[in-house]
Amino acid sequence: MDRNNLVQPLDLSSTTPDAAGSALFAQREAIELRYQTEAALMYALSRGKARRANEILSHFRLENMDKRSACPLRDMQNYLIILNTLSRKAVEQGGVHPLYIDRTSSSIARRIEQCVSLEECLNLMNDMVHKYCLLVKNHNMTQYSQPVQSVILQIDSDIAGDLSLQAHARRIGVNASYLSALFKKETGMTLTDFVNRKRIDFAIYLLNASDLQIQTVAQHCGIPDVNYFTRTFKKIIGITPSQYRRRTRGE
Repeated sequence: MDRNNLVQPLDLSSTTPDAAGSALFAQREAIELRYQTEAALMYALSRGKARRANEILSHFRLENMDKRSACPLRDMQNYLIILNTLSRKAVEQGGVHPLYIDRTSSSIARRIEQCVSLEECLNLMNDMVHKYCLLVKNHNMTQYSQPVQSVILQIDSDIAGDLSLQAHARRIGVNASYLSALFKKETGMTLTDFVNRKRIDFAIYLLNASDLQIQTVAQHCGIPDVNYFTRTFKKIIGITPSQYRRRTRGE
């Protein structure tokens, strides 16, 4: 490793007192600015403000990045790893449950190591901001009570499981009627409608990402009755699953 490319501690042994003081002041200012920038970025991410976060990152300059290795690409990847960690903490502060954060964070971590150019790293940086802000917009739990949060997390983590009102009520130890009313009040939807919406969203993902038969898609979504699945899909989307697949594939 070429150690000349590493950032070295300030060597003040051969400088005048005035020059040494100026160098230390400049170093302190740089550190303070970095921390202020990170705090501003984390605040923007925690609120899901993608535009503001991108504005902050737009001032990023490769030449100002700490050079801790002989490879600029590795330095950039290290910076993205730090940014991924800051982003993960920011959206958790913004009310996103770790269940959702971990999926995004792990995916981005893998992509960081797969980057083969600085341009690809910069593109990933922008995509990272977009994805973390979407987490806040789509999975902010701060407006829900603890029972409703628990129900939503269970739905998202086990879409094919028993997601009936009675099952949720037993699991969290509350009265079913109370839970039903609370869920409708806080989400604006009945639990059944909410579950069906989530299951059809997952069905759309499977229809786009796989060649699974419609009946198999239905089973993966927790609806073993393919006829009921088709009726539910059409009620929400407006067309049947088969029609949706043909349309998206241009058939």
